[in-house]
Amino acid sequence: MKQFLIHWLYRLALIGLLGLALSAASPVAWASSEEHGKEDTPKAAAKEEGGKSTVVQVPKRTFEGQEPLFYLNSDRRPFVEPLRKSGEESYYICRGTVGYWFRELVAQEASMLAQRNGFETVKSDLCALRLIETRTGKKRPIISVEFYLSSEHMQACILGEICPNARSAIMFVKDKALYRSYLIGDSKLGQVKEYCLDNRSNILANEPCWKYFANLDQDKAKAKDESKSAQQEAKKAEEEAKQAAKEAEDATRKARTARREAREKGQPRDVPSAAPAH
Repeated sequence: MKQFLIHWLYRLALIGLLGLALSAASPVAWASSEEHGKEDTPKAAAKEEGGKSTVVQVPKRTFEGQEPLFYLNSDRRPFVEPLRKSGEESYYICRGTVGYWFRELVAQEASMLAQRNGFETVKSDLCALRLIETRTGKKRPIISVEFYLSSEHMQACILGEICPNARSAIMFVKDKALYRSYLIGDSKLGQVKEYCLDNRSNILANEPCWKYFANLDQDKAKAKDESKSAQQEAKKAEEEAKQAAKEAEDATRKARTARREAREKGQPRDVPSAAPAH
């Protein structure tokens, strides 16, 4: 009974923190574009090293002056504590972790894809950054930006095990370009759609980006093998043509020799002339 009460008190506390975060992320707090950069930038975090408190510098602007896409360190970790951590997934409020302009862009893309299928659209203020742990490569987490239809929907998705009406954008990096795999669903219609968008918001495929590029690489490899095979066939045909030409030339030479020999055999021998009469 005591563990049951502790469990529900913990969930109520998370719901309260989520409600505070949602109210802090309301559009009223971001009335102008100048405030967006200031409000979205997380404060420098204190870090203990050898008993001494040091300050971890948090990036504010890129060298082009553009606001960063994400406020993460080199290991893809935010500079703030997670709203919730469960197993291999961690949830963070987008404010302070996702750049305002990029959050707006991803929300517009998610709404565009939702409209294509007759689903509900979303706004950028109901947003969470989800990190999914990996065990391969550099073991950096997968980054996903999640949007929600309402605060109740957000609470159900973050605190619960099931998230209906998903609006997820999973980041996919290839050749130094950022692509986005979208998962768009509607529980009422019982439909889930997947898309891959490039860094210009163009739809590349109706499937996740990793699958799209895997199939693309496979097609390229197949085309390369077919091209190599075609080159080998062409080379073989060329060699066969050369051999045929050589055999034809040999046959022509032999025929000429045979005709010459035949002419020489058919010519009468020289008869010696008769001796003059005396």
